[in-house]
Amino acid sequence: MVDLTIFERYRELIHDWDAFKDSLERPLPACAWTNTLRTTPAELAELLERVGLSPTPLSWCADAFRFGAEDVDLGTLLPYLSGLMHLQEEVSLIPSWLIGAQPGERVLDTCAAPGGKSAHMAVRMQNRGTLVANDRSFGRLRALRNVIDRLGLLNVTMLSYDASQLPRGVGRFDRVLADVPCSCEGTSRKNWKVLQKCKTFDYVSMGRLQRAILARGLQQLLPGGTLVYSTCTYAPEENEMVLQHVLDDFGWERVELVPLSLEGFYADPGLSHWQGHTFHESMRHCMRVWPHLNDTGGFFVAMLRRLPEQEHERRTVSEYVEREPFDFSAHMASLSERFGFPQDVFSGHTVFEQNSKLIALVADPHRAPRYPEPLASGMPLLRTNMLHPKLTTGAIQSFGHLATRHTVELTPTQLSEFFSRQNVFPQPAQLTTCDSTGYVVLTHQGVVLGQGLYRTQTDEFPARIESLYPKSQSNRPDRCALGSRPDDGLV
Repeated sequence: MVDLTIFERYRELIHDWDAFKDSLERPLPACAWTNTLRTTPAELAELLERVGLSPTPLSWCADAFRFGAEDVDLGTLLPYLSGLMHLQEEVSLIPSWLIGAQPGERVLDTCAAPGGKSAHMAVRMQNRGTLVANDRSFGRLRALRNVIDRLGLLNVTMLSYDASQLPRGVGRFDRVLADVPCSCEGTSRKNWKVLQKCKTFDYVSMGRLQRAILARGLQQLLPGGTLVYSTCTYAPEENEMVLQHVLDDFGWERVELVPLSLEGFYADPGLSHWQGHTFHESMRHCMRVWPHLNDTGGFFVAMLRRLPEQEHERRTVSEYVEREPFDFSAHMASLSERFGFPQDVFSGHTVFEQNSKLIALVADPHRAPRYPEPLASGMPLLRTNMLHPKLTTGAIQSFGHLATRHTVELTPTQLSEFFSRQNVFPQPAQLTTCDSTGYVVLTHQGVVLGQGLYRTQTDEFPARIESLYPKSQSNRPDRCALGSRPDDGLV
């Protein structure tokens, strides 16, 4: 039995206290959204059903699904490993859905790691424009880097800076997401240990940090732009009190709280008062999500629109990264010869040398700030620190469907061997487009999986394909990407 006494202080705010407590004792349903850069929700649903799952579309989010009590690790399955979907808690999707980021816009995620919300916004922007994903924890940004690579995101620039002190030189934004650090009370269904931390949590100190991040985000928001403030906590000290404090200082005449609702999704309005504090009447437009209302985690969301300035506003001068001209023609000729890629495969994007070992690809146009200096922009494309330059897994998964040469369709058994980084031994019928040792594009039933190193048959060894799937994302050998151990044979 989980000790829920930490939530007693919210009893008067919750309409059905017993239902609330009961919901916290149940496992949290899994949720995933579609990477529409590579597939459609209908195609993803069909693929998930093929591996024995029963995805239910979310009523309010057109590209996402909820799953039942299937005892399967979704992160070990083909749709996840091939970057066709991303796993994310349902309530965590609300901010990136409501913010409505559009192709070509400039968007800031102030506290981006581990990256689910940034990735969802980048995909909804159709890989066009500029999404600046910032997090002060350099270590946590590694998770975001993995998400960018697996999903094939080309419009993201990563920064590592204190979100409460981002310099003006970072520029202004059409939309800002401030999903701030918090006590994480609302995540107890997936991590009950958070409740122990909450017993001694310093809401006052955290509130100061949250106010500073929100205030800085508003300053960097263009007039007419939209900011979403969100937390995974029930605490008014981290929600309504933060908004009230910041907007009192910023000026209620300069901003409006936008009424929020989601089709088929239930939420309480923001509070009008709490323990002697009275809040602005428009606080009712916020969303308070209690777990028992939709069988989710707990969450708080507010959307603010910055109104056009009546007086002349001081202009912010921003400098953006300018890419040095880079001659990619020799590499492009090699890729075309090996895979049959069309010469214009990367048109509409900028290819640039990120460092002496890596060539990267970024959306065009993309306005990354010159300062703070970005950690990386776009997606790694080609690793050049080897005898034969190698396309990254993300690049293969994004553009491999255009290959006409050196492609191999894997069987179900070989599919799992590939994702487990084991050697694959193909049959001659699978090698009709392969005529020499080298890199090959691997597929399964129309899904691009990644890349392998094909070695032709010799007197000593049979033909084989060495898996080049990334170690950080690979399956254990006993896990199957199709949900169960498959039979051998071509399908």
